[in-house]
Amino acid sequence: VAQRKGRYFPHHNMRMVAQAAMMIEGDIKQDNPFADYWFDRLIKEVDDLQQDIADKLEHLNAFLESKLPASFSYSNALSTNPVTFSVRSGSVIYYRFLFLVLAIDKYVTRVMQATHYGVITTPAKNSYLGEAVKLCRSAISMCASYRHYDVDRNDIAANNQRARDAFEHYKKLQIIPTKEHIEGTVRNQFAPEIHSSAQRSSGDRSQGYFEAETANSTLKCDTRLRSSEVFLEHLAGLPKSETFSWA
Repeated sequence: VAQRKGRYFPHHNMRMVAQAAMMIEGDIKQDNPFADYWFDRLIKEVDDLQQDIADKLEHLNAFLESKLPASFSYSNALSTNPVTFSVRSGSVIYYRFLFLVLAIDKYVTRVMQATHYGVITTPAKNSYLGEAVKLCRSAISMCASYRHYDVDRNDIAANNQRARDAFEHYKKLQIIPTKEHIEGTVRNQFAPEIHSSAQRSSGDRSQGYFEAETANSTLKCDTRLRSSEVFLEHLAGLPKSETFSWA
């Protein structure tokens, strides 16, 4: 929790990502080029982090193998009572972030296992965990900081007051799309389809566009090791031992 002028502000977490992700994808359907650009950036950022975590885990596994006796066998650290989360969301971004959190949870668990075996030192453990938290928090904040603004590509083409205000609004959020994203010639292949003018003209756009959640699934997280459990609860904003609907 961050503190500012006597007030407390919670760190960005997955609950906030859930809201922002649906808003971004809803804005894309309303032909908002800023949301379209941010979706592209977020997907690439999460994919890069997934690969980074996979590389770190591979390196850690190789290091662990090199330090343990050949006659010593071990299994993955698994929980006899894993935490279960019920997930319901229609957002592509949201599921990408969920998978990233699970990948980091797996990495954190392996770090704790290596520490338990005396293969890595406590300072090294803290460094590994701190880096993982920093990577995840940066990506979560990038998504959760998004704010809706009622603008579409027709406004941009007309260069009207709404378009000019939108550029100022998103500039403050450091969302500055490329010319290709503005024109719609470059779009992420996973981005939602843009709705027709008739579809966009129906309904109130002032608060952003949302659709009912359409997907249901269950995720299980290994949290036998206390530090992994703390990671999930504190960083991702997840409850420790209850079924929870994310959306």
